[in-house]
Amino acid sequence: MEKWQFPPIDLLDEPSVEDSKLQDTKKNSKIIIDVLKSHGIEVSINPNEIKVGPTFTQYPLEVKSPILISNIIKLEKEITLALASISGTIRMKNPIPGTSKIGIEIPNNKRQMFYFKTAAEALREESNDSNILFPLGIDVESKIHTQDIKKLPHLMIGGNTGSGKSMLLHNIILSVLLNKTPDEVKLMLIDPKLVEFSIYEGIPHLINPVITDSREGADMLSWAVEEMERRYKLLSEAKVRTNKDYNDKIGKIELPDILIIVDEVEEIMIQDPALVEKSIIRLAQMAKNIGIHLIIANSRINIFTFTGLISANINSKAAFRTQNQIDSRVIIYQPGAEKLLGNGDMLFLPSDSMKPLRLQGSYISLKETERVVDFVKKQAQI
Repeated sequence: MEKWQFPPIDLLDEPSVEDSKLQDTKKNSKIIIDVLKSHGIEVSINPNEIKVGPTFTQYPLEVKSPILISNIIKLEKEITLALASISGTIRMKNPIPGTSKIGIEIPNNKRQMFYFKTAAEALREESNDSNILFPLGIDVESKIHTQDIKKLPHLMIGGNTGSGKSMLLHNIILSVLLNKTPDEVKLMLIDPKLVEFSIYEGIPHLINPVITDSREGADMLSWAVEEMERRYKLLSEAKVRTNKDYNDKIGKIELPDILIIVDEVEEIMIQDPALVEKSIIRLAQMAKNIGIHLIIANSRINIFTFTGLISANINSKAAFRTQNQIDSRVIIYQPGAEKLLGNGDMLFLPSDSMKPLRLQGSYISLKETERVVDFVKKQAQI
């Protein structure tokens, strides 16, 4: 689209200045050292290596004498009690990547918000024709982590209601609206809850109106499989490997990328479990090269929704706060998500790693979403 103008970053809310860095790290370090010492474990904490993030502070423990790591992990409750953690939990990271030290992650007394505008500015610098970027979040070192949907190439998201799961979905959609034209990326939004994606109704990026009927949602996943098969035939006839190669060969975007986002996928599964599971698995296995990408999310964590086959085929995963360790294992194959703090605190497990990365997701207000959506709708009328 030659006349297409991307929404200006100024439409997004300015980050407010918040003072979350003022953590009493010296006091907390002494508490940790004293608790462990009282149980016969000598450790030290280098104050220069303490990392204060927006959500939590990481304290690196260096063990002074040979000892089983499990002996330290067993004392987690004692350390939590002594620190008077505001969430009633701490999280141990063993080891901190690239070191031989154990990390203890303690919730900050005051959380620093990470605003979408900050992330959007980073996206604008990195975005190009060959990627579809969105912000995952900010880490304990205040580094913004972005992800390319084409490299995922699919994503499974789980977490309790209010944990930040839906906010990540809005991050992804807004990132597409800010950096991609409707010719480049088409969206299929499936929203059985009726309210989550209604704000995007009428945007030109939609391949069809926002789907709120569960049965229709199941049918559209079947359609996506048929579209995938149609595209593979076109690629075979043109003797190319990807939809981008095909578009380059014919000189126009005939096969745009399609991003399918399903919120509360369990509602779709109920309609026809076997058919929906089969559709998701086939898309996860084969759809990467022809530009179809799938993101599924659910707030109730169970193996009925995130079946073994679905989980095995969607390798990239994001876990928000879960009810217990069992739910955490369903999403990321390991405990940890049950100790998250909610409101965007997540563990992201990329397809090429077995160690999840803890991040704080960015916040988007309803007002700024409306401003971006209105701008995009007006562009479609020009």
